[in-house]
Amino acid sequence: MTLDAGGSTITTPGQVELKRDHGHLALVEKDGYASTTVTLNRDVSMDVFMNFVCVGVFAICFAVDFLTGDAFELKPDPVSVTLVAAPSAVAPAPAAPTEAPTRGTPPTQ
Repeated sequence: MTLDAGGSTITTPGQVELKRDHGHLALVEKDGYASTTVTLNRDVSMDVFMNFVCVGVFAICFAVDFLTGDAFELKPDPVSVTLVAAPSAVAPAPAAPTEAPTRGTPPTQ
């Protein structure tokens, strides 16, 4: 799997840390299989709403989460891909059979 974050490459199964300040693309490749690209979208984390319990410093809690990227999460999490076998190379069509002359008939020229 190759990630857009600096072109990092990992062998699956595996884990990688990604910044949550923007979405990412993951390219999944394996010999003999069609390549697949997975888009990791950035969404607001439901955990950010826990900042409502920060009575008195509510604005600071929100600001810290958004500045550090903790206010976001990447989805899908985890990434799961089912690879599809790549179509094999198209074999050339067999040559048309030639007709053998019939007995008693001279071959045509």
